[in-house]
Amino acid sequence: MNPSNVSNCGRRVAMSFLLALGLLGVGACKRPADDVLEPDLQALMNSAAQGDPKAQLEMGMRFSEGSGVNQNDVAAARWIRKSAEAGYSKGQVTLGRLLCYGSGVTRDESEALSWFRLAADQHDPEAECEMAEMYMEGSAIGRDDKEACQWYHKAAEQGYAEGQYRYALMYEAGTGVARDYGEAGKWFRKAAEQGHVAAQGRLGAMHFEGRGVARDELVAYAWLNLAAAGGLNEAATLRDRMEKLMGPEQIGAAQRLSNTLVKK
Repeated sequence: MNPSNVSNCGRRVAMSFLLALGLLGVGACKRPADDVLEPDLQALMNSAAQGDPKAQLEMGMRFSEGSGVNQNDVAAARWIRKSAEAGYSKGQVTLGRLLCYGSGVTRDESEALSWFRLAADQHDPEAECEMAEMYMEGSAIGRDDKEACQWYHKAAEQGYAEGQYRYALMYEAGTGVARDYGEAGKWFRKAAEQGHVAAQGRLGAMHFEGRGVARDELVAYAWLNLAAAGGLNEAATLRDRMEKLMGPEQIGAAQRLSNTLVKK
């Protein structure tokens, strides 16, 4: 028996094992005409079948996105649940989100909350933000803005840009915490320096208005310019308004400043 036959046999055995697990449907994988899986996908499938939770999550995401396999929400959810049940926090967060939206599973926000809490107990910042969202929405658990703010703070303190942005919004609006534009500006800046587009736009507007931070047209323009480059239309609109009030030298200086604001 030549090596190619052995290899093909091994691939078919792996596929049969996955079918037995009920994680793939017939025709789930996209294959070339010779019935050989891509090497990277084959290795990933083998790792997932052997219980690697990171590989299981990756398989789930591939089915969700239709990357290298036929798109299949049910198969995606099955793989992701295996990752979550293995205790992997990223799998738990992802399964919680599927349960919130009813993607490949029956929608169940109460179960989603349980998975978010398990991941948050592992100090996963994405899970901490999801816990905050659950408290903000108040559907699976009683609404509690103060509790939501505390969860955002946990994520923000870990350096998670989305958590920093959300925490800043709480200060800006005075939701769950006393309104404090200075604190809002501080946390918007932390997120903006990591490339968070919405935070860049918010911070630029604050510098334009002098609200919570020093009024500074050059700095305002620089942050708005970054946010506009990231696709934030509101930032582009305000930046373009500012350009009409600025000279060419000021605009050039602000554009150069844009290149120095985001941490590499």
